[in-house]
Amino acid sequence: MIKKSILGVLSTCLLFILIACTVTEHKEVGNNPDYRPMVFVNNQLFGDTGETVSSLPEGWKLLGAIKKVIKQNEPMEHEEFTSNSLTIGDEIYINEQENNRIYVKIDDGKYLLYEIIND
Repeated sequence: MIKKSILGVLSTCLLFILIACTVTEHKEVGNNPDYRPMVFVNNQLFGDTGETVSSLPEGWKLLGAIKKVIKQNEPMEHEEFTSNSLTIGDEIYINEQENNRIYVKIDDGKYLLYEIIND
């Protein structure tokens, strides 16, 4: 009877160890996770807020367009007009009164809001 109890406890411990190893291996599978959608412009890194508007608010003017796109699972490059999620030619708009934000016009005519990322 004691042998059955010890065998039961050992079996349970072994099961927990196997589960723990499986979970650890699962976490290590994703070697190249995607980074947040970003744009580098005006020597600043901006991140997508998830907010979209159909027209620009007052005071926003065209600054330029995306010139370079890198893969989203690579570290962001600090090169002007570079993005890891947009398309070459997407227009970037700024407002001198709100220099911590930019808007990017995408193909469907909508504007995505990006804000400065504080490292």
